[in-house]
Amino acid sequence: MIEKIHKIVSSDFYNDLKNISEFFSFLVAIIGIIAIFVSVKQLKSEQKKMIDDQKDKKSNVQYKQKEKAIEILEFFANDLIPQIDEYIRKSNKELSGIESLRNESIEKQQMILLLVKKDCGAGYIFNQLEHVCLNICAGLADEDMIYYPLSKIIIGFVDNNKNVYEDLLNEAPYKYLTQVYARWTNKEKLEVLEKESEEIESKKMTIMNQMEKNN
Repeated sequence: MIEKIHKIVSSDFYNDLKNISEFFSFLVAIIGIIAIFVSVKQLKSEQKKMIDDQKDKKSNVQYKQKEKAIEILEFFANDLIPQIDEYIRKSNKELSGIESLRNESIEKQQMILLLVKKDCGAGYIFNQLEHVCLNICAGLADEDMIYYPLSKIIIGFVDNNKNVYEDLLNEAPYKYLTQVYARWTNKEKLEVLEKESEEIESKKMTIMNQMEKNN
C-alpha cells in the first residue's frame, strides 16, 4: 500500500492525525482500563449481595445483566482495548512512511487515510463494537454500569474514525452501535450542560453572598 500512496498525503496532515491518535491511544490504554477495573470490582460486589438476597425473578434478571456487563468490561480490558491500541500503532506506522506533497487535494488525502485505516483493522473493531452494542440494546447488560467506563472509549473511537464508520455504513447498518453512540453522545452533552449549570449556580451564589456582605 505504501508504494501507492507515497505521493499523496502532506506531512502536516499526518502530524495532526498522529497527535490525535496518540492522545486517544493514551486515553484508551490508561483511563479506560482503570475505569473498567473499578467497574468490574463494583459489579462483582453487587452480584455477591444479590446472591445473598431473595432470588426472585427480578433479582435473577438483574444478576444476569450485571454478569453480562462484567463479561463486556473484561472483553474490553483484555481484548478490545489492546486491539484498538495495536490498530492505532499500525495506522501511525503506515502513515509515517508517506512522503509529503502539499499540492494534492484534501479529497485525495481523505481517500488514502480511509484506505490505511481500513487496511489496519478499523472495520474489525467496528464489528466488535456492534456486537457489544447489540447486548446493550437488547437489555442483556446493565447499561448504567458500563456507560462510564466505556462511553469515552466507544464515542472516542467512532469520532476519531468517522470516515471509516460512514464508509462502512454503506456495507452494513451497524444499527446497535449507531443507537448506543447517539444515546451516549447525547447523555455526555447533557452531563456537560448540567455541570456548566451547576458551576453557574455556584458562581451566582458566591456573587450574591458578596453582595450581602457589602450591604
